[in-house]
Amino acid sequence: GSITVNLRRNVGFTVDAGGQYRSVQSGPRIHAYELLAGPRFAARRENATVFVHALAGVVHGLARGSRENFFAVGIGGGVDVNMGDRFALRIIQADYLPNRSPDSTYHDVRLGVGAVLKLGSGN
Repeated sequence: GSITVNLRRNVGFTVDAGGQYRSVQSGPRIHAYELLAGPRFAARRENATVFVHALAGVVHGLARGSRENFFAVGIGGGVDVNMGDRFALRIIQADYLPNRSPDSTYHDVRLGVGAVLKLGSGN
């Protein structure tokens, strides 16, 4: 999930929380939870909004019985299709999530769809 506060019509600040779960065929189950924040830039039209963002924050990872926190980034964007003044459908969001623990580097991709509730006086 994410929350974006629009600072201007085309510039906002986003806080994004997510979680991924992965089973490695020859190893343990891995859990990763991200908390990322950063700027979002949007191109708004009457029917849709296209956005890109560059987020940074922390990943909390669980693997092999150990817990780690490490720096992470999320670079990506998406498309929201307006269904009215206060509601849109996010038809796609794609993020590249490179992150590094002390002993490994992960290159994850996160894809999502969903509903967008628009509150406040702006689009």
